[in-house]
Amino acid sequence: MKPFVFPVITKVIINHFSLYSKQNLIEIDMDKSVFCLAGANGLGKSTFITILNYALTGIVRNPKRSFSTDNSIPAFYSRNKAFANKYFEGRIDEKSRDVADVEVHFRIGEYEYVIKRGFFDVEELRYFSRTKIGEVTNKIKDDELKLGDELCQSYMSSLTEDAGLSEFSQYAFLQHYVLTFDETHQLLFWDKEMMERVLYLFFGVDAKTAHLADGLRKKYKKLTSDSSNLQWDITQATRELEKLVSMASGSSKSDEIPKEVIEQYQLYTEQLNESITQLESYNHDIKQVQLEIADYSLNLNTLKREYEELFQKTLQSDSSTIESDPKIIEILKVLQYAINESGKIQEILNSLVSYIEENHAPKKMNNKKGLDEVFKGLEQLDQKIIELSEKLNNSNQRETRVLKEQTELEKHISTIKAELLKIEDENDNFLNSLYNERGDDITDLVSRFKVQIENLKEKKEQSLEHKRATKAELKKLEKNLKGFYQNAEERFIPLFNEYAESFIGLELNIWLQSYDKGMTLDLEVNDTRRKEAHQLSESQRYFLDIALRMALIEHASSKCSLMIDTPEGSLDIAYENKAGKMFADFSAKGYQLLMTANINSSELLKEIAKNCKNDGMILERMIYWTTLSQVQIELESKIEGAYNEIEEILNS
Repeated sequence: MKPFVFPVITKVIINHFSLYSKQNLIEIDMDKSVFCLAGANGLGKSTFITILNYALTGIVRNPKRSFSTDNSIPAFYSRNKAFANKYFEGRIDEKSRDVADVEVHFRIGEYEYVIKRGFFDVEELRYFSRTKIGEVTNKIKDDELKLGDELCQSYMSSLTEDAGLSEFSQYAFLQHYVLTFDETHQLLFWDKEMMERVLYLFFGVDAKTAHLADGLRKKYKKLTSDSSNLQWDITQATRELEKLVSMASGSSKSDEIPKEVIEQYQLYTEQLNESITQLESYNHDIKQVQLEIADYSLNLNTLKREYEELFQKTLQSDSSTIESDPKIIEILKVLQYAINESGKIQEILNSLVSYIEENHAPKKMNNKKGLDEVFKGLEQLDQKIIELSEKLNNSNQRETRVLKEQTELEKHISTIKAELLKIEDENDNFLNSLYNERGDDITDLVSRFKVQIENLKEKKEQSLEHKRATKAELKKLEKNLKGFYQNAEERFIPLFNEYAESFIGLELNIWLQSYDKGMTLDLEVNDTRRKEAHQLSESQRYFLDIALRMALIEHASSKCSLMIDTPEGSLDIAYENKAGKMFADFSAKGYQLLMTANINSSELLKEIAKNCKNDGMILERMIYWTTLSQVQIELESKIEGAYNEIEEILNS
């Protein structure tokens, strides 16, 4: 049984949304597997996706805030509430503020939900009902009599339970980051902190464990920040100490702890932290490449053994028994006698050669067809051996390079630490000598500053101890996550590969990895890890991340609406059809796709239309909703032609 049940939207009603100037009331029945809002740029397609997510979650995600800024799922939810008012401010006229709202009908499991939310009533609902599908009743439900904020709380509690989650903020997080790919193009693959939360929710024990992991990761990051802040406090206190030292020692010693030294100390500290993070990355790379080498070596030895065994089938002989063959022994005795007596040995030698050829020569294949099959098999094995040898050689070279870079980095870290220690020792010696020379009030204050600095150092060490303890707790959860992921990857990885390889046309794999910032999935394309987003083209990044969302949804939920603000601007002609096919394949499995697209991205939409036909796809014309710009009006006939062309395919 799949762990989650997510909403499947059946109807949307948008009332008095001023941006959509042609219609005060927009009502859409979404009773097909694909809904596409198509139109030119700047008409409000992306806003439509935002409206749906706002209706469902009560928040609009601030595009300027990354998830790492919020540092936890509950914080992400609470800190994005205020942005909704700012977002809708310029899209709804002042006169429509009180009447503008959005109503969404959706199914979740065995229940039919209806919610209505005002665009400026973030924590309230104007209407909420939850009815079991197939149940007919005229009774007014208790929920319908509640106040707006009570309705909202009732809705959130019901959806959380029906979805199989432990808190509503988890649903809001998944709706915005997994069940939606919007105009901000937030990528899961290259955001470790966000990906870890997704992994715990989709592959962890349960939603409560995911909540625990989220809290521990937040605590770990805070402790990391606390340690850095304490180090900064130590640096600042040292600066204040320097000023007091100047006062206590007079001008002759005022320059003995110059500002430049403090700045250099800070610079070294930053370099040390960056280098340690980089060293961790090297350690992961080395472990990975060593695993590759072991795997390639094992497979290569297996292939060579198979090659040798197949080769021996054509060259196998019974020569090992020639010395004990009674017939040969008999011929040799006759030969010996002939040599001693008559000297006529040629005939005997000929018979010996003939017998050996018949009985002890290498075996021949019974027919030409069998021989051809063996040679074909040898060629295939030989090609595999060449390819695997090349991979092994590349991995060996990579290991050598990374080990060398790791060694150089370790030396660099040692050098930085030595420089930091040198600065600390020199300052400490100066302060001690100063204290011995002066005993006045200022020097006593200097002494107290030294005590304060020592206290800060002690607090920093305590923070580091708590950080290590929290890391140990996270490691236990990570171990459990790895176990559950390994149980699921036999099904999940083929799902991802099915979507992703159909788009990119290259061999792919994904690996669960643990980093200091969290667990994540590393992407591998053609046997090369792509741990940085820039290692792929824009279209590859976007659509592989969409493929990941599709695989996650199919793995964890039987029915669901996936919203995609299609990034077709990144596609070239070669990939438009492939992207359209990927979208159509997802909808063919019973999942709902709510998408936006530029009408000029005809190949993508044509491919979806060709696969879904009129029974499976709704094409909504954006030009019916809002007024076109002057430039768009001049091209209106072409826009209309593009719509008609797609609708012809739908109806064919």
